[in-house]
Amino acid sequence: MLSTVHIVWTLLLVVIFIGIVFWAWSSSPKNRFHEASMLPFDDEENNAAAPHSELERNNE
Repeated sequence: MLSTVHIVWTLLLVVIFIGIVFWAWSSSPKNRFHEASMLPFDDEENNAAAPHSELERNNE
């Protein structure tokens, strides 16, 4: 009985893993992934004139 539970659990995890891989490589989330990958650069462009640290604010 215990080995059957292990087999079912393993097969379930393999199916979930394959589903996640298929979803990640499909074309639907690519726009979201691209937008997320550009977030660090957008932040720098939007805050270019603002001081970056507390030290810089104190020195002005």
